[in-house]
Amino acid sequence: MPVFVTGAEDGLGARVVDEVRASGGEVRAYLDATAAGEREASALRSQGCKVALGELDDEGHLEAAMAQVHTVAHCWGGPLRDLGQQVEAAGTLASALLGAGVRRLVWVRELADDRANPYLATLAEIGDLFEHLPVETIMLATALRYGDADLLTARLAGGWLTGSGADPTAEHAPIHLDDVARAVAVADRQRGGARELHVRMGLLGPERMPLGEVLRRIGAPRLEAPPPPARERPPSWLVDWISRPGEPSDSTLVATTVSGSERLVSSPSRRPAVRGGAMS
Repeated sequence: MPVFVTGAEDGLGARVVDEVRASGGEVRAYLDATAAGEREASALRSQGCKVALGELDDEGHLEAAMAQVHTVAHCWGGPLRDLGQQVEAAGTLASALLGAGVRRLVWVRELADDRANPYLATLAEIGDLFEHLPVETIMLATALRYGDADLLTARLAGGWLTGSGADPTAEHAPIHLDDVARAVAVADRQRGGARELHVRMGLLGPERMPLGEVLRRIGAPRLEAPPPPARERPPSWLVDWISRPGEPSDSTLVATTVSGSERLVSSPSRRPAVRGGAMS
């Protein structure tokens, strides 16, 4: 049975599509009609994917596109999306997957928990909704995600945080989008093995480093540098979140060392192997 991927037009969603296809899985890609069009849809169809083009608040369209789907990988969202729209989309998605008889939901979110932060409070609200669904739910709570074609990475590399007051000493374990995508694919492949209805796992990259070093390695200017002129400044809640990235509990930690992680490692000796077994 196929995997249904939201946000498949870019970033993490596009990586998940590639990973599921590479492992021999069948993909149904749902493209956000406000960010993609027939050109992107045709490209995915040429790769053997079934594609639906629509908006995340169209429950009927979502439910029809999910027919005969086993797993929904919800990759649409993140700190650059409107917070209210993310809650609305999650509610619509939940109703649609129940109507379609979907058996498993995999959702990627941030590691940190702080309901005083508007973004993290939004994620907590969505998490509460998903945890009450009568389907298997796997929440992959990740450290700071980065990668090519990732919009947040591009903004950070462009100096978005300069002059923002972000804490350069805040400790991160950044994780590449390829690693997160592989974890999503593993969460789908291990069907019928879930011991609990709702599971949350923490995903960290292989190396811990201060925020200042993360920014240096992606080519961003120093935080002390003057902010770029005429550039929209990051919201205060984003600066707060990225300065206090959070820690997973021991019971849920999955330290990833999968392919791609070495891109932020100073002197990688070899490409590490996938640790898919950690998802069981």
